[in-house]
Amino acid sequence: MTFQLSEDGKTTTELLTAVTENLAKISTPGTVTETGPLKFAEVIDHIQTTPLFQYTGSLTTPPCAEGLTFLVTKEPLPLSVKTYNEIKAVVKFNSRYTQNSLGQENLLGVGATALAGAEGAAAENGTASGNLTDVAKPKPSSGTAISKAAPSTYSSSQS
Repeated sequence: MTFQLSEDGKTTTELLTAVTENLAKISTPGTVTETGPLKFAEVIDHIQTTPLFQYTGSLTTPPCAEGLTFLVTKEPLPLSVKTYNEIKAVVKFNSRYTQNSLGQENLLGVGATALAGAEGAAAENGTASGNLTDVAKPKPSSGTAISKAAPSTYSSSQS
């Protein structure tokens, strides 16, 4: 499912509106709330009437399963900036690391090489490798992942 940010006042789907209805109540880790009624009709209609792109890929976080089929709608559903910001305030981050630009070395590989080099230098100098502070590690992107199957009860587990 794809979403397009909308600043013109378009609302999101009824489903996403219901899911985010009580989102502020779970901004503290460990809290629980209920969503509004989950109405999938608009989403189902969109999927059934909009062309789909299909590709095979893998999960970007453990267990990193491969061979998954992804279906992406050609036309996105509207997502208001307000709703996006409400979700981002609770979810806070996307655990996928920023991708490198085409033709550049993989950022995770660069980071691993730098870390290994710094640990090797620390060992040679007799410095504890746990005290390294100058090695840059990749940071998660600021995107927000939105699950296509929303449960009716949410629990905040972010810390």
